[in-house]
Amino acid sequence: PLAMAALPLAQTKTWSFHLPLHRFVSTCIREVCRRGGGNLGDSGGIEDLLKKFHIEDIQSKDGMSKLRLNALLFRGLMEFPTIVLSRAAQIRAGLWKRNGPGMQDQVLNYSEPPFCRSLQDADLVMIQFSLLCHTVEVDESYLSKKTNDETNKSMSGLAFQRAGTLRFVNLLLHRFGVFDFLGFRKAPDTDVERYRREINEGLYPAEINSSSEKHGSPGIPNLPWTSSPAKDVTTLLVVVEELLHLVIILITEMPTPPPRDKQAHAMEAKRRLRREVVHRLASGSKTHSELAEVHHVLPQRDNHILSEEGKLINPDDASGAALEEVLEEVGCKKPSHGKLSPELWELQKWAWKEYDPAFHHISTRAHQTVAECRPKDSSGSSTPYAPPPSPAHSSFKRLRRDLTADSSILAVTYRLLHVHCCIVDSPKPVTNLQGKSMYEHGAKSETALARAVHILTLGAFTWEEDIQDSIEKTGNSSWRIHGGGDLGSVFFDRSNENRSAPTVRDWVDKALLRNPQEVMNDDWYRGEENALLLLSRLSKNEGSFSAQDYSLRLGAAWLCDFAIKWNPDAAALLGKSSVSSSDGKAGTAIAKNEDMERRQQLAKEKALAKMQAQMANFAKMMDSTPSFDDEDEVRSRSPSRDRGESIDRTFSTPTRRRSGTTELMEIDSSLDQVDIILTPPPPSSPYTPKSGTPRSRSGSCCTTPRGSHNSCARLLEQRPQCIICGTDTDSMQVDTSSTGDTSKDKALAFCGYAQASTVAKGGGGVPSNTDFEDSQSYIQRHVGVHITLCGHAIHSSCCESYLKSVSQRDERLFDRLEGGKRGEFHCPMCQRLSNILIPFIDVGVDWVQSTESDSNIRCKNENDDMVSSDSAKLRSCSKKERKSTLDDFLRATKWWAGRNDKTVVWDGRCCLTPVKEEDTQESSDHLPFLSSPTRSLRKSVRAFGKKDLISAWNSVMRTPRRVRRRAQTPSERGFNPLAFPTPESDRKRKDSFGVTDVWRKLMDQIFDVAHRADAKRLGEDVLCTSYGEFRHHLTEKYVFNKLNRTMGKELLEWPMCISSTTLTDTRRQELSREKLISKLLFSIQSFTYSCCSEAAEVRRLFRNGTTQSDPDSSEKALLSKFGISGVELSSGVVMLPESHTSADGDSQPFDGRMGKLRYLGLALMAATSPVCREVMQLCISFPLQSNVDPFDFDAHIRETDEKERAPIVYPILCGHVLTHTTCALCAITGQARTQSDFPEMIAEKSGLRVRNVIFESQKIVQIGLIARIIQVILAHLRMATVGSLSAPKCNSKVDRAWEEKILSTVLEIEKELNMDKSSDEYTWKLSCLMMLKASMPGNEGQFEFSLAMNCSERADLTNHVINGIEVAKGAAVEFLRDISVIMQILTPNVFSKNSTLHETKMRSDLTPTVVLKSLLTIHDFDFDIIANSLKSDLLIDVIANWYIDASRRKQEFPNRIGLDFPEFFFRGMDWPETPFGDRFDLESSRMMPSTALPLLGGCKLASRRLQEGSLCQISWLPKSYTDLYAELGSVCPDSDQTALCLVCGQVLNASGKSECTKHAFKCGGGAGIFFLLQECVGLIMHGVKAAYIHSPYVDSHGETNFRGRPLNLDLDRYNILLNIWSGHLTRERVVAERVSTRTVIIANFY
Repeated sequence: PLAMAALPLAQTKTWSFHLPLHRFVSTCIREVCRRGGGNLGDSGGIEDLLKKFHIEDIQSKDGMSKLRLNALLFRGLMEFPTIVLSRAAQIRAGLWKRNGPGMQDQVLNYSEPPFCRSLQDADLVMIQFSLLCHTVEVDESYLSKKTNDETNKSMSGLAFQRAGTLRFVNLLLHRFGVFDFLGFRKAPDTDVERYRREINEGLYPAEINSSSEKHGSPGIPNLPWTSSPAKDVTTLLVVVEELLHLVIILITEMPTPPPRDKQAHAMEAKRRLRREVVHRLASGSKTHSELAEVHHVLPQRDNHILSEEGKLINPDDASGAALEEVLEEVGCKKPSHGKLSPELWELQKWAWKEYDPAFHHISTRAHQTVAECRPKDSSGSSTPYAPPPSPAHSSFKRLRRDLTADSSILAVTYRLLHVHCCIVDSPKPVTNLQGKSMYEHGAKSETALARAVHILTLGAFTWEEDIQDSIEKTGNSSWRIHGGGDLGSVFFDRSNENRSAPTVRDWVDKALLRNPQEVMNDDWYRGEENALLLLSRLSKNEGSFSAQDYSLRLGAAWLCDFAIKWNPDAAALLGKSSVSSSDGKAGTAIAKNEDMERRQQLAKEKALAKMQAQMANFAKMMDSTPSFDDEDEVRSRSPSRDRGESIDRTFSTPTRRRSGTTELMEIDSSLDQVDIILTPPPPSSPYTPKSGTPRSRSGSCCTTPRGSHNSCARLLEQRPQCIICGTDTDSMQVDTSSTGDTSKDKALAFCGYAQASTVAKGGGGVPSNTDFEDSQSYIQRHVGVHITLCGHAIHSSCCESYLKSVSQRDERLFDRLEGGKRGEFHCPMCQRLSNILIPFIDVGVDWVQSTESDSNIRCKNENDDMVSSDSAKLRSCSKKERKSTLDDFLRATKWWAGRNDKTVVWDGRCCLTPVKEEDTQESSDHLPFLSSPTRSLRKSVRAFGKKDLISAWNSVMRTPRRVRRRAQTPSERGFNPLAFPTPESDRKRKDSFGVTDVWRKLMDQIFDVAHRADAKRLGEDVLCTSYGEFRHHLTEKYVFNKLNRTMGKELLEWPMCISSTTLTDTRRQELSREKLISKLLFSIQSFTYSCCSEAAEVRRLFRNGTTQSDPDSSEKALLSKFGISGVELSSGVVMLPESHTSADGDSQPFDGRMGKLRYLGLALMAATSPVCREVMQLCISFPLQSNVDPFDFDAHIRETDEKERAPIVYPILCGHVLTHTTCALCAITGQARTQSDFPEMIAEKSGLRVRNVIFESQKIVQIGLIARIIQVILAHLRMATVGSLSAPKCNSKVDRAWEEKILSTVLEIEKELNMDKSSDEYTWKLSCLMMLKASMPGNEGQFEFSLAMNCSERADLTNHVINGIEVAKGAAVEFLRDISVIMQILTPNVFSKNSTLHETKMRSDLTPTVVLKSLLTIHDFDFDIIANSLKSDLLIDVIANWYIDASRRKQEFPNRIGLDFPEFFFRGMDWPETPFGDRFDLESSRMMPSTALPLLGGCKLASRRLQEGSLCQISWLPKSYTDLYAELGSVCPDSDQTALCLVCGQVLNASGKSECTKHAFKCGGGAGIFFLLQECVGLIMHGVKAAYIHSPYVDSHGETNFRGRPLNLDLDRYNILLNIWSGHLTRERVVAERVSTRTVIIANFY
């Protein structure tokens, strides 16, 4: 026939997805297919069902009626599902948009799990069954019989012999609307008369032309027409993709053979489950719950049989056992890399061969994702584009041959291949070509091309199977019953008499080698390449279209190999050397590599172009018109400038050799004799070429005129470059004084983040309301400030411009930079959270050189006897120095200014002033920052003010003058005195340079972070009672405004509030200097806190890392992360690697988190150097000869006008000894850097010169250790005997009696000490007793109160003293561990001479004595040295002064300023105290049940809070979620939304009342980690911002949303949360989670 009947449904007519009756029938058919036929001995079966439609006597009236009914039934079964499938395809292609997004949702429900099994899968089965029914045979003599009977006519028109595939393909072309687009011609147009005759015979109805009926003429039927809702070529191509996809699914997804028994059924169910799992994993990593959804698309009978099989594997989880078994076969768990995410499964590489690109149970988008991430075959051999189809039911198998041999489908595949792969030298005109739009518009689709290759691949697999045995087995002479020979097939003309069925060779000939003119039935294709040649072009990527999918090209190559294998004509056409030959493999591999290289190159070029464009945009924000000096600087450092000219203008030295070459450089020596550079030329940068002179790493200097000062070679070959503008210039090279343009004040700094922290102060928790008689309560009272650096450099002006540009793009990221306070921002490079800039301080190479290498450093020149390297002396220890005792140090050091330096006098606050007018006059030109400027003695007592300190900072924080001068000529250097400052110009400029301004903002930010956190944590009313150390100005402001506050007057600001009269400008400057020094000391305290926190975190991770499955790999990552070499075996000291100047461009000392703290350490060293002696006196508290300055003529005026002052620094026995010691180390190292980098600023008679950094640092550490030991022993004794830690008062009889009792007990213990005098334990106890004696003033032989003690009291006191000594041993270990890390940061390679520091595994089986001895050895002293040093009268005086200072201030300050200092007590316990650290509460851990884990803040914290009566709190975390739910339910039974603080165990209400936010400020200084009980999700807080995080309570698969599985506390996720908390990563994690998630929590909600 020329046409066929179809339902009268237009493309634009309404329709419905719902076919309930059809799908019910389809479900019944599927059930019938699972049952065996008669050959299997079972009743029923699809074979029996098909026999029901067989008509025995078709000539009878009843037979004709059955034939008509069957034809109507089969036609309806086919057409209705086809309509639904075609409309769903059109919607996916972008049509039917007027129906809104609801239509897209219906398509998703229709075609994707879990509803696809009841909808789309049922429609597919219905179409397959209707195709099968159309193969029912009808006698040919009946169809050819001519009769006028209407019944016979209708019957012959409704049923055609084996025309099911032809009818279905024709129906698809029309329903999808691509009939004309694919180039098909309408058959009625070719023979109109025959079409009319067939209409008259009743083969199908006709539409009558209405216009002919109006004129009375008989109706003339209209010819059939086609229509399509898609109008553009792109949409039509997508529809074609959907059409071919439907054909592929019909070929692959067929009913399976009925199982013979239960075991066969189980195997088939596992196969289907495996196939679903493979394709789910291929579309991306999946969680276990996502994979468990595959059971929704499996038959209920399969799920039942899998559950029965699962009971044998895992009775507790029978339904998931089969899934687990499949996952173990084809999948592997994806490593989480420390992420709080569920366990993800990914597909193993070998299982990708089972992936089907047209699998219908995953979405099209998922298939597109697979095409991008599908692994490529490294062998390069051809592989089929799709796997072989699954086994099909014997009755349905024939449909595969029918569809893959259909001429229309093969014509569609050829047309797609031709459009995409043909190469036409002279394009043919397409005017008369049917479906020319596909060629005209040039639209191509790789997906459509892949569908065509997929169909051909399925045809190859189908026809490769030999059916000759099946033909002989059935005994039927016709091969057509097995498919491939019906109407429309390429084998339809094959004779039935030939019993041999078409072979795979025949199919290759018809499908791949056939003449395109015959395939398309169009003369336009005459002379075109056949399908095989087009596939060959596709495999080699030689056509007009370049396929990006590598597997598609391999699939085309496989088809070519398949044709060559089975067809000699194909082999002759392509040649014997196929794509799969050895040469072909190599060629494919080469092509693959070339393609990969091309893509990588394009990606690199794109990234580079993007980076350059970004830098150009940032540069535009800066002033594009540089000043005169700026232009000279850029020109002199430009790489395009002639090297010879640059060198001639820069140097006046003899001929040198260029570094790394043999080329000689002639340098003009005729220039004026000026100060010559003492170091090689500057390092290479974007604006300067490589240095022409090799830099001596040993510190050797160039020849210089006699008398000129040396400047040590710089450590960094290249200064850090700004990540915005890409330059390394600083403000010292730009003149801003004349223009006032601060935008050019380019101070180079590093992005950092300062945050309030309570981690190292007990692990966190709400501060106690008790008084300060408890050390633990005082530790937790104030927050610490933790500082981290990302290591990326940026100019301060560039940073401001960057933030302004960001604020213009996104208001949410706007941060104002007003008042010196910088808000939070992201580093422009790494996007890490930042809020501070840390100035870059240049340092000499001698800073990292070890003592051995420095000991022999000398200048190599003829005047070696007169010029020596001072930088070498700063680190080298002579034999005499190494043998020097602490007494020798105290007798000679100028750090003890009150005893050993008669040229200065201490003013009682924070200033050492000169007392000799001639010395002051002589040294004033060289000491702008070591003493006050030149003026009359009457005014010099308090002349060193804020401006002078800023001027000093301007000098010491800049790059050394003689190092920078090499970039300009003498004339250029003389142009601007501020371009290269001198001490004279520094004093003239009292305002801040850029680097000094950055430093002041840094101190303000650190101070403000802590103050704001304390205010929110404690409240202003509680905080004002004790602001803590280094905040004396806040204390004075509060105290001196009490009267104004009471009377309701306006409060006076500091420092005006401390005087009843108006302060002079000079006095105001002096007081402002005090404030700057206190902020400097507070910054050093933050530096100490950061170093100790990082070291504690390293030790904790090392301790936990020993239990991991792969400790080696985790240890390497840990070492790299923190930039350390390990943890020393016996002492537990965190060791930094030995610094090498030749590694990583000299940046190796700054690697890792701890290495980057050296940038901050250098800034502190530079800032401390101008006031180094004042800092030393404040923190170490050396005794003073007299506190009265004889030249202070204004003392009586100040005593009258000014009130008594609060101490800037607490007494060392009442303060934080570790911070005091760190301040003293900063003073020593800072002064040493000044001597090395600025020798011209240190006068010969200045009084203070650091002779050896390591030697003096070690002596200061000894003093600090002694102070800490005394502090701990006194604290233990005061608490044990008095019940209070408060320091005694000088004139208190009670305290005096206590002192005498302690002293008498010490003397008795010393006499009765029966131990081996050579043992370390004896020496330790004797040393501690000597310290106690030294601290107690008075005559040892006269006791007024001690005789009243009875025996029992004396025995108890003796035990307390012994116990206190043992406690002090642990405190000494902790002190030395922490100070060792700080020393390594401030002085690299300080321990490099010790050869015993090679073992890097921590041990827990060592006694405290052994550990302490190991620590003492690291610092070059031992127990005997400590004991001998205590025989020194000077040290005894120092210790006695400490004790007197603590007791005197305890008594006097309340009377003087009206404020008691409750923190003036002996701190037996002090920070750093971290959770799970060395002082982890073992008693609390023993009380913890085995079914629980400690809180993130430790067990001690929760147990202490419980003792105070906090009811809404738990002590530890139960491992079971059920137990936790029950426990919290009993604590807060009325709470619908419960939150648990994982740090301290506090239970809160999470129903939107901001309780979690308030608690986070109290517990963690603004950071918090919570667990939302009912929602079973984690919550992390940063200020008022919050973000969700994965729950630590998960099931066995790392999920919380899977029903029926018990939830337990996962140890890995618990450790991740612990790492976030103890690693100070909470705030950064909150910002990261809020950026990456769509669910944003409003501020202050929880």
